[in-house]
Amino acid sequence: MKKNVINLMKPLSQVNLIQNFTTFIRNFKESNNQYMLLQVTLVIQDEYIATLCDKTNVDVLNRNEMRAIRNEIRSNFRRISNNKKIKANSIIIEHVVISESSYRDINDKLALAEISG
Repeated sequence: MKKNVINLMKPLSQVNLIQNFTTFIRNFKESNNQYMLLQVTLVIQDEYIATLCDKTNVDVLNRNEMRAIRNEIRSNFRRISNNKKIKANSIIIEHVVISESSYRDINDKLALAEISG
């Protein structure tokens, strides 16, 4: 997985977090890629690592999927921070570019796993 590390210079708020994530997505779209496997983690005080979004396959051109990912990141950040700014060292966004067929295969496998229970 490619790793993008965003080092933070001020306390992290929910707005700053989403702005950093949106900038990453905008740059990803500019590279003419559409599908990726994504994981977002937050490093707090060099020791605690919190996962804001676990490994998820994403179509960055699908607004509903992107809204769901942002909402997941927001809600996990709220849970960690109790709706306050926190002193975080960095945001780590790990991603792998995948093809459309891989994206569809992953979705099909997830759907079958959910159906079979």
